[in-house]
Amino acid sequence: MKDIFASANQEWLNEPRIVLGIMTGTSVDSVDLAVARFRRNKSGKISMRVLASGEYPVDEELRQDISRVVSLDAGADYISGLNSRLANLYRDAIENFLDKRKNIDIDAIGIHGQTVWHDPDACYYPFPSTLQIASASMLSAYLQKPVVSDFRSADIALGGQGAPLVPIFDYEYFSEKYADVCMLNIGGIANITWLQDGGDIDDIIAFDTGPGNTLIDYFMNLYYGKKFDRNGKIALSGKIIPELLEKLLKLEYFARPYPKSTGREYFNPKLIFDIWPRWKSERPEDMINTLTMLTAESIALGIKKLPAEPNFIYASGGGAKNKFIMEHLDIEIFHAGLESTRKKSISADAKEALCFAYLAYRTLGGLPGNVPAVTGAYSEVVLGSISYNNIYKPRA
Repeated sequence: MKDIFASANQEWLNEPRIVLGIMTGTSVDSVDLAVARFRRNKSGKISMRVLASGEYPVDEELRQDISRVVSLDAGADYISGLNSRLANLYRDAIENFLDKRKNIDIDAIGIHGQTVWHDPDACYYPFPSTLQIASASMLSAYLQKPVVSDFRSADIALGGQGAPLVPIFDYEYFSEKYADVCMLNIGGIANITWLQDGGDIDDIIAFDTGPGNTLIDYFMNLYYGKKFDRNGKIALSGKIIPELLEKLLKLEYFARPYPKSTGREYFNPKLIFDIWPRWKSERPEDMINTLTMLTAESIALGIKKLPAEPNFIYASGGGAKNKFIMEHLDIEIFHAGLESTRKKSISADAKEALCFAYLAYRTLGGLPGNVPAVTGAYSEVVLGSISYNNIYKPRA
């Protein structure tokens, strides 16, 4: 069958393209935006020049509404409304971002969307599935730009986990010739990417290690009315509840071999309530300490499963600012240099938004975006759906 998009793909790749990426992770603490210029050379290498990055606030009401959907306490009408509401939030965020940067004219937008369900192993329904909401079609109509979205579904259709998606970006921009590198992202869920010294794309290992900030953030809000534990201050003031930590580290997910991915479907407050019914009698700072230690320990366990201890670990995401987590990892992985991705000139806050700008660039160029060795899919595939709703203007 003739590829009707081939000429359009080639035209896209022939010129430098400016793409904006947008990300709201499982923590839903803000909308992260980043814009970069991409260009593919004759050898296939895609250069990236970061032009700007920033964030846009998410109000507490919307955070609670998203949590309601994730906890299955919402019907189709509610989910549909939230789908439109997020498109409006993204429009406002992008317009605000670009209004301050008049010199940037974007060619396209890549959105991850808000994950409200991720079940690639069909644990809850007899078909693997994933759902990231925010209407790309509406956003495209609002902004008159192509919008690439729904990056996970094609990989799942080919037997993959649909995650993680960041490794191809990590491979392109963080691989080193003479060092083993581990990329660590601590968002709502934590994940790692292993980049072997001089290895090729099929040598990548990547998987979700377990909870990042999601459990910590929930209990911080419950106990203190705060979105997160700034700098790990509350965790540092508490003590471990040994029996609870031991029970949590024995969860089946941590022993499962990779490739694997997870989300709030698994690591959610109900898990804690079921495992530890007497949680209400514990000191709040001790619960926060224990849940933070769970994040740090599960990341360390994941890193120790890699073929060798990495020479460098580059961290990103909100959890990279948590002093408790980072200090514990520094002790556990004591031979590796632990640095922020800023060391490689990429903001820790903007990294995932840049990744989805990069993936959108690949999609519009007809290039595959998954790494089968990582996701478990049986083939490479071009990821995402493209929405382009240009306002029709009839001839005079």
